[in-house]
Amino acid sequence: MSADYVLVLLLCALGGAALGAANYAGLWVTTKRIAQTARPFAVSLASLLLRMSLVLGGFYLIMDQRWERLLGALAGFLIVRTSIMHRVRPAPPGAGKKPRGAGGGNGNHL
Repeated sequence: MSADYVLVLLLCALGGAALGAANYAGLWVTTKRIAQTARPFAVSLASLLLRMSLVLGGFYLIMDQRWERLLGALAGFLIVRTSIMHRVRPAPPGAGKKPRGAGGGNGNHL
């Protein structure tokens, strides 16, 4: 595998990451605006179609009829998706509580 080929795959991954960032930024804007509109279904449908067109068209252009490039772009897209999911995921229930028996309380422990 040549260095030029690796560079092309890295650029495809970077392009996929840019598509992922644009997709999830659009989704974020849509979720913020749905509560403020009189037609939430129309806004969400228009957003879906616009974001899907952008992502699929971007993948098609990046791919240039080579499946390896598509794979690199998908990897970049999924890396962005995973990082966003880790940033916006709510804390699990009870994450801020102390475990039982870890001190505190009224001191009436057996």
